[in-house]
Amino acid sequence: MGFYNGRLNLPSWGGGSSLHRLLLFRGIAMAKKKASRKKGFAPGTPVRVRPGITAPEFPDVVCEGWTGVVRDTIGKKSDPQYVVEWDDDTIDAMPDGYQEQCEEKNLLFSMSCFTESQLEPIADP
Repeated sequence: MGFYNGRLNLPSWGGGSSLHRLLLFRGIAMAKKKASRKKGFAPGTPVRVRPGITAPEFPDVVCEGWTGVVRDTIGKKSDPQYVVEWDDDTIDAMPDGYQEQCEEKNLLFSMSCFTESQLEPIADP
């Protein structure tokens, strides 16, 4: 580092603009974006289906209040779907014919996928 033809020669510290390098040289830190709060549900999170939500595969089956555990996340990171495995109480309370409807479509009646807005976390049972 030094002056050359009246200009300050700054060392190269990787990428970034010359203004950024000058501010770093003078001890002025540029503000960085705050890391966004991690959203969504991690595997193992107990959840409940929010009011007014129906089964994704069967719009005539209301599943509000059903409870289970998130087992996996699928889809895009920007719009994930959460695979929920239903608990025993929910399976026992499923409407008549739901399990048969699922089996006819080669679906597992013990699991469904939902968006984050369709679920709410609950305390461990």
